[in-house]
Amino acid sequence: WAYARLDYIDKPLCDAIAAVSMARLSEFAMQNLTNTAWAFAPLGFRNKPLMDAISAQSLPNSDEFIPQELANLAWSCAKIGLLDEHFMSAISAAAIGIISEYITQDLSNTVWACATLVFHHKPLLDAISSESISKL
Repeated sequence: WAYARLDYIDKPLCDAIAAVSMARLSEFAMQNLTNTAWAFAPLGFRNKPLMDAISAQSLPNSDEFIPQELANLAWSCAKIGLLDEHFMSAISAAAIGIISEYITQDLSNTVWACATLVFHHKPLLDAISSESISKL
């Protein structure tokens, strides 16, 4: 992957996409929410209002996410350096419930996000450790 440098990003375009996305988040399926967060993250484009809106839309339905979606949300937050403790705690709680469904990439992306954000959620880290050992 070659990540774009911030000076090559069309900020007005990204802001416009973020604004349209925020206006329509209630229509998004869970995968659309995670894809939106994930799409901006490699660009280093940090739009806190958009991420707050994605968080607000996701939280009531966090038990509907599949492992890849949870891992991608955590990864996206970490990639842009956005620590929302409440959102990460909800992601963690949802992840613990389905940790046995995680593939190794989901496990590694989630633990990388926690480490990058210096987010210590012991039950999640214990679950990731246990699941990782079982996959060896």
